[in-house]
Amino acid sequence: SSGINAEYGEVISISSLMLDELLFGGSHKYIAHQFALLYRALATTGLALQTYRIKGEGLFNTLKQELEQFETLSVDTQELLIQYLSTLKDQSQSLVASNLVSQSFCEITEY
Repeated sequence: SSGINAEYGEVISISSLMLDELLFGGSHKYIAHQFALLYRALATTGLALQTYRIKGEGLFNTLKQELEQFETLSVDTQELLIQYLSTLKDQSQSLVASNLVSQSFCEITEY
């Protein structure tokens, strides 16, 4: 349904924004806030992305601690975050694609 695609769309757009900032030298100033928004968006996607929500909890604590202490993220944490966001974005996009395919198939078979 379109609601599911919108929920995944929010996850995809937030993770894309965060990836751009991490990969292209953006400020780390808003990363914790963006991650909190991403975490909240993940909560709306149900079980499909639950493992990312669980992994995200530990990652969020790490990045929050580093930002409070150093006002920037270590290279290791940046790499972990990039890997996490990339796989999350890819997984979300494939879920949207498979949902669109199954939706189209249902419409075809109903016709």
